[in-house]
Amino acid sequence: MIETLHGLVLERVRHNDKSDIVSLYTRERGRVPFVVQGGQSRGARMRRAMLMPLSVVEVTMRSRPSQELQRFSSLSVVRQFPSIYGDPVKSAVAIFLREFLSRLLREYPADDMLWEYIVRSLAVLDASEGHSTANFHIIFLANLTGPLGIRPDIERSRSSLPPYFDLRAAAFCLHAPLHHDVLRGEEARIVHLLSRLDFRNGGRLRLNRTARQRLLEGLLRFYSLHFSGLDSMRSPEILQSLFD
Repeated sequence: MIETLHGLVLERVRHNDKSDIVSLYTRERGRVPFVVQGGQSRGARMRRAMLMPLSVVEVTMRSRPSQELQRFSSLSVVRQFPSIYGDPVKSAVAIFLREFLSRLLREYPADDMLWEYIVRSLAVLDASEGHSTANFHIIFLANLTGPLGIRPDIERSRSSLPPYFDLRAAAFCLHAPLHHDVLRGEEARIVHLLSRLDFRNGGRLRLNRTARQRLLEGLLRFYSLHFSGLDSMRSPEILQSLFD
């Protein structure tokens, strides 16, 4: 059966001397791995340019359910985000997003709301400037909780903010839980603020490097409690030296 899929390029790894494996998170089928001819031919170089990380592509394929690796019948670019490749700060954020999404979406099914959020967010990053770029990954992670169904419960804390945020329960609480997966004080307050921010008003979030790093660590701890494979990420280290 011939299928047309719309995919976000997550990663490309060497398969053998003649081919690579490209993983797409597709709107229609979730994650799908493809085997793509490598080498230095003109066609191979064009495919590499079209399959830049975090590009949005359209592919047609003859579905072979018995095979783990699929093959393109055709490939075209729907959208690329030029500034995330050329701007060093945006490139660092993009490296983080690529690693995070590659791990998060390894087994995740197709989801229209999730797909739309990711692609729309990449367009925002491509157009961002200054302080909005510095906080982009924080706001991205905070708002991604909605499409993933793990958004923190803030309804009970509208009148007064409890001092603790339980990462396991995804909820604020008056008393410290009997485990260590908790944010408190200023970090809990920022999580509450993040629940009310998006890319339009995210410039209001003022963080220094230390606060931003601690908040990122807390958000990644939160995600790792809900999804496997997010431990020992390497790309957050790249972000540590950015954004005074």
